[in-house]
Amino acid sequence: MEQTTETGLFQLEVDASVQSYLGETARWAKFIGMTGLIGSALLTLVCLGVGLFTINGGPSENGDYRNTLMGLGFFAVSAVLMFFPSWFLNRFASHMQKALRTNDQDQLISSLRSLKSCYRFIGILTIIYLGFVVLIIIGNLFGTVRR
Repeated sequence: MEQTTETGLFQLEVDASVQSYLGETARWAKFIGMTGLIGSALLTLVCLGVGLFTINGGPSENGDYRNTLMGLGFFAVSAVLMFFPSWFLNRFASHMQKALRTNDQDQLISSLRSLKSCYRFIGILTIIYLGFVVLIIIGNLFGTVRR
């Protein structure tokens, strides 16, 4: 039988210019990822602060806190949705910088896996968002037809 060695579909090379582009991409990803993580943490702290203020008898007309709780829920969900892409970007950047520094194939694979996860997360959120937009448009069309 004939033996073959698997060399992959393409013979890709990571030369100096590609390393430069990946390094710069990793630096920007680190900046965006850290900014997102800080923003997510600040949103979480604001939610906790406002929540504690509301629970401890913050000012309210007639004691109805539904709007405040809905706002807190919105900001809490926003903090979670901001956290994951930022975390994946940060992991991409850290692994890519280490891969370029040490010429480590496993680190390169880990970095690209994190980048894929970031885009997958954003893609799923985009699909969900577009689904809501379609439902709103359909709802508005049926709402105006019924009137």
